[in-house]
Amino acid sequence: AFIIQGAKTPLDFLLTLCYLVPLLLALLAFKTHQWDDAPDPGHFSEQYGKDAQLAKRAVVNRMLKAYDTNKAPLVHKGHLFDWALWLSVGITLALMVVRVLEEYHIMH
Repeated sequence: AFIIQGAKTPLDFLLTLCYLVPLLLALLAFKTHQWDDAPDPGHFSEQYGKDAQLAKRAVVNRMLKAYDTNKAPLVHKGHLFDWALWLSVGITLALMVVRVLEEYHIMH
C-alpha cells in the first residue's frame, strides 16, 4: 500500500517496485549456508595428546580446509550484497532525477 500511495506517477511506481530486486538479492545473500566450521582446538588436544606440534599442524590444516571450503560461498554472498547496494543507490538516484524533472515540469 505504501508503494502505491507514495508513487506520484507510473514511473515512480515502477522505480519503487524495482527496489524488490535488491531486496531479493540481499535476502539471497543473507540466507544461511552450510559452513565448514573450523575444529574445536580441544578436540585436537585430546586426539593428539601431548604432541603439541602435531596437534597444531592438524588444527592449521583443518582451518585452511575450512577456509578453502567457505571462500566461494563468502565471495558469492559479498557479490550479492554489493549488487543489492548499488542497485538500491541507482534506483534512489533515478527516483531523485524523476522528482527533479517533474518539479521543473520537464517531465510530466
